[in-house]
Amino acid sequence: MKREQWLIVYSISVGLAGGGVLLGWFTPLQIPLLHVVIFVATALLIEGVGFRVPPADPHTLTGVVVLGISLACGPSVGALVVGVATLISSMALPFIDNRPISWYSMVVRPLNRAGVRILAVYLGVWLAHVVPQPFGIMLQLLSYTGWIMLNRWMRIRLDHGAHAVSPWLRSVAVSVVIAEIIPLPVALLGAAVYRDLGGWYALLGAGALVATSAVVMQVSASLRTQRTITDDLTQMNATSRAIIRAELDVDALCELIYRSEEHTSELQSRVDISYAV
Repeated sequence: MKREQWLIVYSISVGLAGGGVLLGWFTPLQIPLLHVVIFVATALLIEGVGFRVPPADPHTLTGVVVLGISLACGPSVGALVVGVATLISSMALPFIDNRPISWYSMVVRPLNRAGVRILAVYLGVWLAHVVPQPFGIMLQLLSYTGWIMLNRWMRIRLDHGAHAVSPWLRSVAVSVVIAEIIPLPVALLGAAVYRDLGGWYALLGAGALVATSAVVMQVSASLRTQRTITDDLTQMNATSRAIIRAELDVDALCELIYRSEEHTSELQSRVDISYAV
């Protein structure tokens, strides 16, 4: 089969596996349904103000919310919240980012993203039970992002080949650590607040997370714009110097045109990777 077909088969398989685990291990809700709706809305708000550093994935604090819900209310509630929120946000993403609307972007990719997050919630709970504490809870927090990153790695490898994995990993490593891993212990605080102080205080904490995510998104957008301008100026400066050095040498000018085209193709490849993930 072609790469695209393998990617679709893999993505649907992960989505179905996540849905099957949620249906098979789901337990009756022990909290009001209104709380679940508020949790989903909070996750959607935080997902909506996530930031992207091309060609990286969207970086959000949704993991903090999901893990906090799982610790406070059980994995069934956490998996249900992240599954519904991820499906809705993934289906809306093509309209928000002006991406091509296709069966993959509207059905396959949302299923994959929701499925892997559901699996990550339940696998984290399993790790927390089999590994002695406090290492178990640490693994539960870290494994959530770990499974998601593994899924992204697999999709990029299937869609673009092994050569695209290393550039992608180098571009996302720092952002993932700063935006998705370091804040995860806040989930412990959120779970304690919900259990001991009640839903209203937890709602205040969720509002603070949304506000923090919005600030981070604005800072990231400013830095990304500044970096783009700096890169363009650097490229223009290098091109002008190369033209001066060429001194109307046909071979040198051809080499310059070839390098510029290679640079443009690399940028387009990064955009394609960002759409794939």
